[in-house]
Amino acid sequence: MSGFFGALFLSDKEVKKSFESNFDKIEKQEIRKLMMILSASNIDTLYSKTKVTTEYNDRNWASYFATGNLKYIDNIIANVPYENERTDLSLFLAGASAKWSLCSNAKQDELVKKHLTGLKDKNENIKEILQEDPQYFKNKMVQIIKEQRLKGIWN
Repeated sequence: MSGFFGALFLSDKEVKKSFESNFDKIEKQEIRKLMMILSASNIDTLYSKTKVTTEYNDRNWASYFATGNLKYIDNIIANVPYENERTDLSLFLAGASAKWSLCSNAKQDELVKKHLTGLKDKNENIKEILQEDPQYFKNKMVQIIKEQRLKGIWN
């Protein structure tokens, strides 16, 4: 929710203004407070200070779907190399989920596919993302987790 509305407020001043004039109508205090914070913040600044996690990928997807802005896809692409992480499970999952979600969304969203296709000659990971299917990345992620657990890591 924060990624969606944060990006929407940043990209569409009319929507932001409309929400701001209706904050008092939001019944749940925690939702009202979140909307007020997002309205007063720049989501891109918040993202620049955010730790790389699977949730960070999810927020960027929400921002992309709210705005169609490819910079949020680029944020996810930047996390792909973390798939090679073998010490920090959270970073590994961020990288693996980035690959899986990019693959999945490239199959469903023409703009994502077009953007990735334009980058494939510059990035071997993108070639793999476009060539494989989401199940491949899920299976690969599960296998790596099993291997790391057998080694006594990520238990």
